[in-house]
Amino acid sequence: MPRPLPRPDPATAFDSYGRSHHLRITSAQDLKQVLALDEALWVATGAPVASLNFDATFLKAMDVDRNGRLMCYEVKCAIRWLLNVLEGTGGIGDESTTLTLSHLNANHPDATTIRTTALKILAELGKSESDKLALADLRRIKTQVAATPVSEAGVVVESAEQPKPVQTAIHDLVAVLGGAPHPTGKWGIDANTLKAFGEKGTAFLAWVAEGRLGRRKTTEILPLGKATAAAWDAMQALRSKLDQYFAQCRAVAYDSRLSAHLALSEPAMTAADLDNPDAIQALLAEQPLAPPSASQSLALAGPVNATYANALTRLWEQAMLPAFGDTPDHELTATQWDELKQLFAPYARWLQRGADHPVAPLGPDRVKELLKPSLTTALTQLVELSAQTAMEMDQLRLTEKLILFQANMLDFANNFVSFPQLYDPDQRAVFEQGSLVMDGRRFTFSVRAAKRAEHSKVAAGSNFFILYVQISPPAGQAPFDVALPVTSGTKGNLCVGKRGVFTDIAGRQLDAQVVQIIENPISILEAMLSPFVRFGKMLGGKIESITSAAEKQFDSKAAKVLEHPTAAPAAQAQVPAPPRGALAGGLLMGGGVAVAAMGSAMVYTVKTIANIGPAKILIGVAGAFVAVLLPVAILAILKLRSRDLSAILEAGGWAINARMRLSFRQGRLFTYAPHLPPGAARQSPRWVLPALGIAIVLEIVWLALRLAA
Repeated sequence: MPRPLPRPDPATAFDSYGRSHHLRITSAQDLKQVLALDEALWVATGAPVASLNFDATFLKAMDVDRNGRLMCYEVKCAIRWLLNVLEGTGGIGDESTTLTLSHLNANHPDATTIRTTALKILAELGKSESDKLALADLRRIKTQVAATPVSEAGVVVESAEQPKPVQTAIHDLVAVLGGAPHPTGKWGIDANTLKAFGEKGTAFLAWVAEGRLGRRKTTEILPLGKATAAAWDAMQALRSKLDQYFAQCRAVAYDSRLSAHLALSEPAMTAADLDNPDAIQALLAEQPLAPPSASQSLALAGPVNATYANALTRLWEQAMLPAFGDTPDHELTATQWDELKQLFAPYARWLQRGADHPVAPLGPDRVKELLKPSLTTALTQLVELSAQTAMEMDQLRLTEKLILFQANMLDFANNFVSFPQLYDPDQRAVFEQGSLVMDGRRFTFSVRAAKRAEHSKVAAGSNFFILYVQISPPAGQAPFDVALPVTSGTKGNLCVGKRGVFTDIAGRQLDAQVVQIIENPISILEAMLSPFVRFGKMLGGKIESITSAAEKQFDSKAAKVLEHPTAAPAAQAQVPAPPRGALAGGLLMGGGVAVAAMGSAMVYTVKTIANIGPAKILIGVAGAFVAVLLPVAILAILKLRSRDLSAILEAGGWAINARMRLSFRQGRLFTYAPHLPPGAARQSPRWVLPALGIAIVLEIVWLALRLAA
């Protein structure tokens, strides 16, 4: 069994718009009727939040499940909460952005919280005696609370009010760990930041301790004691070149013929610019340390690449001497080089672990200072203060929610439960985007088409002629598409690529260009003329094709004559050419016969018309017109009356119950050509040219009748 519809209140009233009924919502009492009204009688049951031009905070409070869509239950929940918290509903009817505290329901817990918060705000503003809290005042305090050093999310930023050690600690922690975002746009620290620093700082200090000598002269990590770092740097400066050199030595030891391939080639020497010092230096830097030797040793005192001579000297003094002592001829063998790398392998691994410490830029002394209990306790207490800030922000948001619901609920209901504003020429529905001026007309109804391809598939069922127009906002903002139904007049010069100016709801004038059109009849006149337009196009095409064929035939014959001007068929060669005078006379005679024939045909036509009689002719013509136009007119009227705005909204994500039909009168509200200003003088009245054409036709008919008589 279907659930019976609720019994309406005697005061409930419905208005008819677009051949559907809309609940009249003008007061808080009408909002109560919304709660009792079956959702099947609502105009809309769902809408994307992004399509509504309301205060963002209001829409966020309405969207309970945060899914980006508003549903019936969320609207009812909001209305019910509003009516329960407010005992006095005068502010709802006035759509006031000022909350009167005496209107609060003392028995509702949220109302008690709101009253306490409002009184606190008024006292802070020096308005303790006032009973009214304005939305602007509340938002000013809310902004101040959000800008405090400790946010509700537990993020603490630097502040001049903090002790200097706390300020510098916050700065250093954000510098090495990134921190967390604060509502002011700055970055600060939170509980996660403090926890991460404790772990990473402790690990960093442990790493530093591994690299200390203490009372020892050497360790596994520091094989040369305090000289380890300098020796490592000297090795790293030549590491790749030494690896290259000893690899080439092994190749030459295997096959001496390879030495010729390892030397600088003749083409390379020829191509080198030996007059340019920089070019010479670059060439030497690419060459080995020395010519490879089969003995796999490098004589540091022998001939070496001058580019690396100083680096080799440092390697000898800072690494080889401390590690191996003095060697004959200051030689470094491949075996010694491998031993040297193995000796410093623990140091290399230790350095690699240190590179992974994000707090290393602070240095061990600063990390120790930041890990002191006194400083970490002070930072932790600041973060914990966020709970108090969060509670205060929650109370401010609750109060803001009530004021926004009071100010906007009637307007919202009249754009969701009912749609009276859509049909009012002096108002804008909240889903409208603006108006377009193009082709001498103004199109006042437009909706956002976020995904044009998908939107057009659904909107095609609306039976409207729809323009999809791309709007180009100022630089830095992405262009967007809007859909505009053409609801009266004719197609005119509307076409893809045509430009116009779009005025959005904020009053900005933006560039607009048509990018897609869905074609349907716009008016009865255009539909009735469409058969004749199609016939005219077909006739014009036929004439054009015949003319084109005749031109081609003429061009072909003329080309043959021009190619063979003296050639003639044998049969024609036997016929003497007529004299020029005879030819001219023949032409004149032929022309006279043609004119006479045309005159006779015209006289015959006029006599026939005279015998039939004007009345019969008019009746015949009228019958022909009726036979053609009547079916077209009937179909046009049916299609125009079936135009449905709901399909255009549904294409944008709305769930619409009512069929939003459009009357011809309403169609002229959405698309119209503005009248000239009152008292404007017209240079050429509109009736002059049509009257002149009619006069010419009547004159021709009169002359024909005179000739027939």
